[in-house]
Amino acid sequence: MLRGGVAVTVAWHNQFDGTAGQGTAAALSDESGSFSFTSPSNVELLVKALDFGGAIKFYYGALSDLEYKITVVDTSSGAVKTYHNSPGRICGGIDNFAF
Repeated sequence: MLRGGVAVTVAWHNQFDGTAGQGTAAALSDESGSFSFTSPSNVELLVKALDFGGAIKFYYGALSDLEYKITVVDTSSGAVKTYHNSPGRICGGIDNFAF
């Protein structure tokens, strides 16, 4: 969980060999973290949630072209947002109005 009551999980799928699973989270700070998919030593995704006092902004950056789905939950309201990366894309994103 990141500061501000935001919980983040990631499900991944390797389009090359068919393996899939849940990302392994590691905190980098109160506001940011990383996820590994196949090996804890191989960071695949970085995430950050910032509370701007009335709006939580969510950022993510990929270090992989594997398919993944990020699920972000505002633990105070129960609201859920999801973000999807298609297989073969190396992408990130910013949601200035996540919650």
